[in-house]
Amino acid sequence: MNYFNKLYFNSEKMYSVNKVDVIVEDVDMKLEWNDYIISFIAAKGHTNRGMCISVSNALFTGDTMIYKTKPFLKKKYGASIEDLKKTIDFIYEFFDNDIIVYPGHGEKFQLIEMQEYYKDYFAGKYDDHLRSSSILSEKPIK
Repeated sequence: MNYFNKLYFNSEKMYSVNKVDVIVEDVDMKLEWNDYIISFIAAKGHTNRGMCISVSNALFTGDTMIYKTKPFLKKKYGASIEDLKKTIDFIYEFFDNDIIVYPGHGEKFQLIEMQEYYKDYFAGKYDDHLRSSSILSEKPIK
């Protein structure tokens, strides 16, 4: 069974792509399109295969960063608190604080708005919500 399709579309039908035009690793994780540079950022943490995408002053983060929401890690998909920290650290090091973050859920925000939160989170100030394996539950805790 295809878990994603069952969960989001209530369907067991598989979707597949027969051929792709571009493999991001083959273009050094960057692509030029209509005077824009699209950058692809490996974003392990939420799962072991996440990706963020930046275009101009926009950063699309999927479930890697969600405004005012504690990160949740999908253990059965290889989630890792250590990988999430590396990804978040890279984002704060590489991008300007005023970039607009568009998460997979919820409202957009400026990167700077969550910086202190992540510092506290990775410093362990939210340990009471972590399981002993350092993996959060499947559902996000707000």
